Amino acid sequence: MIGDQILALIVEDDESLAFVLGDHLKSLGIDAHFARNGSEALAKIEQNEFRFILMDIHMPVVNGYEATQAILKKKPESIILGITSSIDKLESARLLKFGAKGCIVKPIMLPALRKALETLNIHT
Repeated sequence: MIGDQILALIVEDDESLAFVLGDHLKSLGIDAHFARNGSEALAKIEQNEFRFILMDIHMPVVNGYEATQAILKKKPESIILGITSSIDKLESARLLKFGAKGCIVKPIMLPALRKALETLNIHT
């Protein structure tokens, strides 16, 4: 967080989706930083304190499962919300086993994102 500003990290290899998610967060008064894969996310968490992280599951270099596990090892207080294009419940359940607090399915509409954040007690 910067002052009263909520700071989030969007970890998504699809630039257009990352842009849309950033706009959604901006409309909720949340400032977003971006990483294209789990490796970049690991570097970003060393530079900033993020209130929460939106983590794609399937990415190049370091995937969402590995990144979630590594982030939580370094910063166990991190709140990670998975994002996936798969409707397979097993995929979401696997990410939860790695430590994510929830998972939402793409395409992510603003009402669904707002509801997920409220569930995690992230109030905008």
